[in-house]
Amino acid sequence: MKKKRFLKLFIPITLVAVLAIGIPLMSGCFSEAEPEAPPEAPPEAPPEAPPEVVEPIKIGMVFPYSGMFGGSAYSADHGIELAVEDLNAMGGVLGRPVEIERFDVVNWEPANLIAARDYLMEQDVDMMDLCFFADDSMIRIFDVPSTGGIPCLSYHTAEPFAELLAADEFEEWNHLSFDDTGRNYGPHAYVCYTKLIPELYGYEYPSKTVAIVCSDLAYSLDISDRFRARIAEDPEWEEVYYSEFPFANTEFGVQLAEIRALDQEPGLIMFIEVSTAGSAAFVMQFLAEPTNSLVHVQWGISDAAFHTELGELADGICGQGQPNANPTTEFSEFGERFLARYDEWSTGMGPHDYDLVMGWAEAVETIGDVKAYHDVIDEMVNMHYKGYTFGPDGWNLCPYHQNDRVELAPAIAQYVPECHPGVNKGPTYGNNLQLMQAKWTSRGSRQIPIFIQGYPTEEYMSTYYGYLPQGTDIQEVGWEFEVPPYFK
Repeated sequence: MKKKRFLKLFIPITLVAVLAIGIPLMSGCFSEAEPEAPPEAPPEAPPEAPPEVVEPIKIGMVFPYSGMFGGSAYSADHGIELAVEDLNAMGGVLGRPVEIERFDVVNWEPANLIAARDYLMEQDVDMMDLCFFADDSMIRIFDVPSTGGIPCLSYHTAEPFAELLAADEFEEWNHLSFDDTGRNYGPHAYVCYTKLIPELYGYEYPSKTVAIVCSDLAYSLDISDRFRARIAEDPEWEEVYYSEFPFANTEFGVQLAEIRALDQEPGLIMFIEVSTAGSAAFVMQFLAEPTNSLVHVQWGISDAAFHTELGELADGICGQGQPNANPTTEFSEFGERFLARYDEWSTGMGPHDYDLVMGWAEAVETIGDVKAYHDVIDEMVNMHYKGYTFGPDGWNLCPYHQNDRVELAPAIAQYVPECHPGVNKGPTYGNNLQLMQAKWTSRGSRQIPIFIQGYPTEEYMSTYYGYLPQGTDIQEVGWEFEVPPYFK
């Protein structure tokens, strides 16, 4: 009995002893190895520096968004918007982003123009795009003393403005315009209608008489005066009606009633105005009881809004305005991009103002200082920017920037006006005869060139661009002229 009890006690005592001996031995084994080092904490990152603030370069747009010219203003705005997007995608100008500041000047009232200038100066803009058909009083609001020389770029101008620049370069050197005055457009219209339409297309006028309806805007009067002077010198043609109306008028019932009451329907009606809304209103009121007359609208045909508002009613209406862009594949691509983005054709001022901004940016990059306004202007005058809407050798600055006030007279025998002597920008400058006609296409109404003289020739295109013109034939004539569908 005692033996059994001993065995019961022996087993647990033995296990305890073994465990007691083994524990220090095991501890000794672990103590011989190097203890594992705790993982190192990652080094503390230095505090992030605040992002560098890069001041944008701003361009100001003095546009009549809500006025009678609003359709063209929006077309120009779209072109500038695309240019700014492209510049910023390329890193901006001088490494700085470009922003747009807009000001609606409605119908170019002087108070609105002054407010636009003051607002844009407060925003510290470094370029202004002046979307107006300027006379001298408008331009003086943006002269050098008033703006500090900020470059002011524009498209159309008027003879008083041209004379002002020629007489006083110091006060107005910050203005650049990229089109000439009525001294070109009036004679061009005369040559196109009285010479080219009959000879190129065999059109016979019901009568060689012309009725003229003209706004009192200086630009319109320039064109009218010079057109009327050519008609007065032509023994085959006669002016049978003339009427002036205030700019921004949209009611032409009196003038049309008087034209319809003439002894003979005029072969040509010249509506000389820059208002998109006014041009569309005149056409609609004319078509209520049309005469067998070719109808010319001076600017509206170049505006996508004119075609949108009239639709098929625009068919057959002729006119002048900004020439189509150069016949290049690059412009074809731009036109498709413009159409896809804004659902309108890139007629009128869209591609033109795109070029103005891109050319200005190129000049600023060359000079290296956006505030060196005089140097930037000089660079723009002398540079050879090649865009969509200018001469094949670069953009066409108006000749008055070189104090050339030579009166332009068309060389009637050749149907091509003389070039201004001394002008070395754009070899075709001064002979850009142009005539468009509204046509209804599968994608709606749009302007179609029926004659443009001054496009790059096939030979020039082959050597300079490396391919033939897109959309014009060897005579540089666009599509065929069509008798308007409203003819009786």
